[in-house]
Formats: sequence, structure tokens, C-alpha cells
Amino acid sequence: MKDLVIREYKSNDYDRIVQILKDAELYDEIWGSRANFTDLASRNSDNIFVAEMNGEIVGVQRIVPQGPDLAILYRLAVKAEFRERGIATRLLEKAAEIAKKRGICELGMYVDSRNDKLLNFYSERNFRGNINHDYKYLWQDLSKSKEEK
Repeated sequence: MKDLVIREYKSNDYDRIVQILKDAELYDEIWGSRANFTDLASRNSDNIFVAEMNGEIVGVQRIVPQGPDLAILYRLAVKAEFRERGIATRLLEKAAEIAKKRGICELGMYVDSRNDKLLNFYSERNFRGNINHDYKYLWQDLSKSKEEK
């Protein structure tokens, strides 16, 4: 795919990325906020990168370091009409390249263990794990007082 470019995120990409994440049902108001994108990108410019074809953003991937040896991949998304073209694979390869340059020895992610197509996709790209559990991400909202909740 010669017209595909994988590049670092720019702040003016934000609105287009949000739409891709919403369409993929991966958008979260906290995780996907402009402030979080700005903060993550300011820590390391290649923490967020996009796939672009002919000037159109068609995919996104975030890599978040979790110490010196581990990085977690978040919100890999490709526009529906551009799926099945190798874009997600190229984004994963870029994540691995970045991680290796940083000395990171493991990339991890959270995956819906009920989504066999997704599990097969990652398995074919050498990701492994225990898929016998239906893990869920839990969080506590610290932005509101107990009275507001």
C-alpha cells in the first residue's frame, strides 16, 4: 500500500480521530479528550500516530508506556471503509518499531475476549494471552464528589 503514510499525531488531527473512534465505538470522553491527547503527545510525540491516505486520516493508534519494559496499545481504529487493507497491521508494526527504539520488551492491550475475529487478527500478528477470561476495564470517577454521584 504505497500511498499509506504512518505519521505522528498533530493537534489539528484531533476532530478527525475522534470521529474514527466514535464510528468504531471506541471513543470515551475522558480517555479521548483533547486534553488527554495533548498530554500524551507532549510526553513523547510518537505516543499517538495516524494512518493517512491521500491526505485523509484513515486510522489511529496510541501507545502508552507503563514503565521501562511495557507499553499498552490503546484505541487501534481504522475507518470502516478502509478495513481489510493492511492498515491496522501497519499501525501495529509502527507501534512495535517505536517500542523497540525505546527499549520496551512487551506490548500489551485489552481485547474483548468474546470477539473471535479480533482475537484471530492479533494472534496472527504474534500477540498471545490467556483468552479464557472475560476481563473488563473498571475505573473510579474521581472528578465528582460522593454527593454528585
